[in-house]
Amino acid sequence: MSLTPQNMESRKGLFSHTIFRDIARMDEEQLSKYMRIAFIGKQDVKFLPEPFWDYWFDMGKHGGPGMDGRTPPSPAYFLSNVHNMIAGTKAGVFTVGNKGDEQPNFAFRETYRAVLAGLLDECQTITGEPTDEQKRLASYTVEAVGKIQTSEEFGRYFEEMVHQSRGGKESAPIAHNYPAELSEDLTASDEQHTRMIESSQQLIDSGRFGPLQLHYNAY
Repeated sequence: MSLTPQNMESRKGLFSHTIFRDIARMDEEQLSKYMRIAFIGKQDVKFLPEPFWDYWFDMGKHGGPGMDGRTPPSPAYFLSNVHNMIAGTKAGVFTVGNKGDEQPNFAFRETYRAVLAGLLDECQTITGEPTDEQKRLASYTVEAVGKIQTSEEFGRYFEEMVHQSRGGKESAPIAHNYPAELSEDLTASDEQHTRMIESSQQLIDSGRFGPLQLHYNAY
């Protein structure tokens, strides 16, 4: 799937949940370009219209020990939460828009992790003193890795959402009856996430890119 002028729903001046479907329509090349531009703190309204940029995150603020004060959240936080949210739509515990609306493309999850892994590999191969843009790229990439839900974290979220849907009164254990496609993806995601965490930690430990963090406390 690719995002095209024909299937794009998010337009100039439109602030809507359609952005989630549009982002999930991107192919790997489009998503890689989008994430790279966003993570280095730039915009390209010729590539994608305004709703894909400052409407959803503030690229001008980032960093700080423990709490960085960003409002709204960073592109790393936003995009990893799109990845996480789509697991909820597949499991049937979250709906984008109204009941019966088209839900975001599930294949986005795999595409997103592939792009993120590629950005990590790129940061690992940077030689010499990193530029400010390269430092921002590494910072948001590492943060994005930290925001990806593990299967265990998703399981707790799933249980909470099911519990709420039942009025919060039942105390019986909630079975993780996920669709097979989601179960397979969660397993693959855990394996990929473990490798990305290790790679991220190497970037953090190198000290070359400034104070990188997998988790921020400002949300």
